[in-house]
Amino acid sequence: MLSKTRRWRRSLKRFFDAFLVVGGVLLIAGVLLYSLSTIPKVSWLHDAGTALLVAGLSLIISTASGKEAVRQQHAKDANVERKENIYGPLYIELKQLWKRLEEARSGKDSYPHWIEGVGKEPGRTQRYFQVPKFSVWPDLKSDYRIGHFTESACRLLNDVQRLAAAYNSAVAETLTPNLDVLRPHLVSAMEAVMKSAAYQEWQQQSEARTRVRGPDDGWYERIKWAHDASPSLPFQEEATMWLDMFGALGWLLARELDGAAAAVQGAYRHFSVDRPSVTWFREVFHLVWPEVNALAVNQLARAEAFALLEKVSEAKNHFEAGFQYI
Repeated sequence: MLSKTRRWRRSLKRFFDAFLVVGGVLLIAGVLLYSLSTIPKVSWLHDAGTALLVAGLSLIISTASGKEAVRQQHAKDANVERKENIYGPLYIELKQLWKRLEEARSGKDSYPHWIEGVGKEPGRTQRYFQVPKFSVWPDLKSDYRIGHFTESACRLLNDVQRLAAAYNSAVAETLTPNLDVLRPHLVSAMEAVMKSAAYQEWQQQSEARTRVRGPDDGWYERIKWAHDASPSLPFQEEATMWLDMFGALGWLLARELDGAAAAVQGAYRHFSVDRPSVTWFREVFHLVWPEVNALAVNQLARAEAFALLEKVSEAKNHFEAGFQYI
């Protein structure tokens, strides 16, 4: 399709160029005839020369106008093509990233654990949440397509990529401090369940293999597994999963404890566990919140998120303004 369009453009160019040549010939002939009209007995050349002059000028003017109209149409078609294949995908990523950061700032969504495509991303392990992307621009600027962007647009997009990478680093630094705060409270909550009469009865009957399976068995089995998985630091792995794999860290950065509780409680369904109500998880997060909120690394991550949001908003607005002229 693209090659056909180019052949059509070349044909039009040759067509208009030929008409300009004809118009020039008519104009020169008209001038010559007009100059010869002063010769006695050939005054008729005056009228012929005038006609050729008018015809030549008209042909040149109309051809030039048509050529300019075609040039403008070509430019418009090229802009539309760039919008669909280059600017459009980039704008979609910017808008989605802006929406995620803006909703996290207002507490409607979690802050992303990282932004894909900008570097400084964690290793790929299974996680039960989605992250936004900013991968189109790093790809575009690596080849000839960068020529479609102005210097100011390149600086703006490079700033977005730089701030997104800084955000990834800042969020990565929050995991261990938040884990150190969460684990003791999670240990207390889990051990309280393990000391309950219901759990003790389940454990005794489970060991004797005499128990008929009940609704809490899956949860009790999960607690026992989590306790035994790291004997030196009980529930260390489970606390890590709460924050990282289940997505609670992003909700804590967004200052949304209900969101963190719902994310963790919902994630257990992937393990076919009959987990407690979301209230139980919310109570754990309420216990950790004063310490979590005071962590300097969390404050820094939020500051990086705000700086990134402002730059993404600027880039998004830049492209929206440009689309009005396409």
